[in-house]
Amino acid sequence: MVSRSTDKHCLTDLWSIAPKGNFSLDCHREDGSQAETECSMSQQANKNLVARYYDEMWNKWNFALVDELLAKEISFRGSLGTETHGRTAFCNYMRRVQGTFPDFRNEIDEMIAQRNRVFTRLTYTGTHRGEIFGVAPTGRKVSYAGAAFYRIENGQVAQGWVLGDLTGLLAQLGHECCLKPQASFLFK
Repeated sequence: MVSRSTDKHCLTDLWSIAPKGNFSLDCHREDGSQAETECSMSQQANKNLVARYYDEMWNKWNFALVDELLAKEISFRGSLGTETHGRTAFCNYMRRVQGTFPDFRNEIDEMIAQRNRVFTRLTYTGTHRGEIFGVAPTGRKVSYAGAAFYRIENGQVAQGWVLGDLTGLLAQLGHECCLKPQASFLFK
């Protein structure tokens, strides 16, 4: 799905921002035999790691878990479109979200793991208490959808790429880009 707008904060083109690289996800040994038990166990461990990432770190603003759960050189793109590299930059992103939505909550709706990849479908909720995308605090409660893709290495999140429904979020905040019809080009 592609949604376009002339406002830079409402531009969403999923194909142009999708992560690049080899995303082979099957569970085979080099000799070609299936390694289902090993793969299943590591996949469950990876899902548990991502669940802790959300439940214990994000939802509780527990910055002390960053060194345990995240690789030192983590590459991360957050649901608000910000890209970070390294734990310090990641923590700065978390603080930005915390300052904007102090009661921010990540609810995992669905989680799938394949080898060292974990995919989640989420619902984000919070109360708008800080400036975001040029919108002053409104005090409004928001809820928007997201999807996240993680690569796990050595028991830590090494890469995260998260999409959030920014158009839906901005509409809830009353941002001007979302008050105009966005799909008029479809009906010409």
